[in-house]
Amino acid sequence: MADLDIRYVKMAKAKIRSMPNLNGKQVAMMEFGTPFVVKTQQKDEKNDINWLEIVYEDGTEGWISEGVSSTIPFSSALQYEVISNKLKGLSGSNQNFESGISLLGKNQQDVQGVIGKPKNTEELLEGTLNSYENINVLYNHQFTVKQVTIQNMSIPKVAMLEKLGQAQLVSEDEVSFIYRSDKYDFKFSSADGITVDQISIFLHTN
Repeated sequence: MADLDIRYVKMAKAKIRSMPNLNGKQVAMMEFGTPFVVKTQQKDEKNDINWLEIVYEDGTEGWISEGVSSTIPFSSALQYEVISNKLKGLSGSNQNFESGISLLGKNQQDVQGVIGKPKNTEELLEGTLNSYENINVLYNHQFTVKQVTIQNMSIPKVAMLEKLGQAQLVSEDEVSFIYRSDKYDFKFSSADGITVDQISIFLHTN
C-alpha cells in the first residue's frame, strides 16, 4: 500500500475550489495547519499553478493550489508521549487537555455521555462541529471524533517553544504552530502572539 500524500495548509486561509483553475467556485476554506490527503494533481499550464485534489468524506471534490501547502515527513514526527509529558509540565495547560485527547476516535453517543450535549452544532463539508464551553469537537461523516480544540488555555508561547522545540510548521505571523507526532497532529494558536490560548489535536488523516 502506497503512503498517503498528506499536506498541511501553510497560509492563514486557503480557498478550496470546485475545479482546478482560478475560475472554479469556492466550495470551502481551510485554515493554517489543516491536514489533507492529496488524491490527484493537475497542472494549470496557463497560470503555472499545480492543483491538488481533495475528496471530502461526503464525496464533495475540491482543488487547492499546491503553493499554499506544505509537507511534514512522518520521519520527522515527534513521539506523542514526549509532547504530552512536556505539556503537562507547562503552566497554563488545563486539565481539559488530557480529557480532550481521550475523545478522539469516539462516537458521538459516547462523547455526549462524557461531556453532555453541545451548546451549538454546525454542519461543515468535513463533518459536524459541536461547540462546548471550553472544547470544540469535530466529527467526521461517520460521527467519529477527528479533531478536538481545547480553548481558554494560558501557556506562555516562549515556554511552549522552550519545552517542545522548533515547530515543523509555523504561520507567517508566528501565532500558530504545528507539531506532528507519531500519533496525533497538534496545532498551538496564540491570539495575541504572546500566550497560547488554544490547542487543536487532529487524528492522523487517512
